Amino acid sequence: MPQPAPRLAVSAIWDGMTSLLTADLSRMFFVAAPFTLLVAVAVQLFGPPAPITVTEITPSQMLWRLALPSLAAALAQLAI
Repeated sequence: MPQPAPRLAVSAIWDGMTSLLTADLSRMFFVAAPFTLLVAVAVQLFGPPAPITVTEITPSQMLWRLALPSLAAALAQLAI
């Protein structure tokens, strides 16, 4: 008689993924922090001023506020 297929348990998947991350959490934080935290600070300091209303958003502001942090976050994910 065939054995029933094992059930997919979300809690088991969650525990497996978090155990991998928590083992090296301090090291991964120091690898990912420059790509995420410092990019936000750099955009605030060196980027164009934030728009006040939606109608004031320009393509260069979209590049500084969305594309640049997204690219840096993607690099941080690759680094980890």
